[in-house]
Amino acid sequence: MKKNIAVISVRFNSKRLPGKALKKYKNKNSIDRIFESLRKNKQIDKLIVATTTSSIDRKIYEYCKKKKYPCYRGDELNLIKRFYDATKHLNPKILIRVTGDNPFTSSEITDYMIKKHLSTKADFTYMNKKNLPVGVCPEIISFKAIKKLLIQKINFNYSEYVMYYFINNSKFFKVKKINPLTKFKTRIKNLRLTLDYKQDFYFHKKIVDLLKEYNMSTNLDNIYKIVSNNPLLNNINRKILPKIVTNKKLIKKIKIASSIKKN
Repeated sequence: MKKNIAVISVRFNSKRLPGKALKKYKNKNSIDRIFESLRKNKQIDKLIVATTTSSIDRKIYEYCKKKKYPCYRGDELNLIKRFYDATKHLNPKILIRVTGDNPFTSSEITDYMIKKHLSTKADFTYMNKKNLPVGVCPEIISFKAIKKLLIQKINFNYSEYVMYYFINNSKFFKVKKINPLTKFKTRIKNLRLTLDYKQDFYFHKKIVDLLKEYNMSTNLDNIYKIVSNNPLLNNINRKILPKIVTNKKLIKKIKIASSIKKN
């Protein structure tokens, strides 16, 4: 029985970096790199790509079919329902939510977070990202909590921001914010290991090239070493701030949409 399922949420369309999900470098795209990393994780029983029924996202489905990656196409707006529908037949215990534009999602951090989530019996577990790069942490969600959330009378149109649907409802769910181990932390300021802008992709290419040049495996420690030894690298994309940090109106809309009202 598949108990711990990693679900990779992927959309093809992106205004800032068109087609980023399938944008290849050295014959691999972000989806490939995530599978390459998390397939080795013994805490994960299965990986599934979850995209939408939108016609443009058929490209995601066709690519996954070609690579023999399990892929589900579901609800365009309600990400939480998409996750539920993609995995309900497996009767999982937990879902590991991974974003498809995070090619360097850390298997080591994922492993640590799964163990913490299970030991604390949390509904939702997320990481304190201070001293961590953007784009290396998943979120861990109990499947029971997914089912409980879906029956609530709330607006799921902002559910791509999954975390807020739990942290804004801490009276209904057991939410656990955990601190990273010292070995996961870095002193490198504003390190971005996600793909959202052209600068991110250029930075990503540089990291891939240097890992190969130095014959280093892809893990967090080696990426830190590369950036520390090549400090100008971080200037490529370090000034970019996540939209959720800078857009106060969006944060307010998510708060209103996601909050469960008491009976």
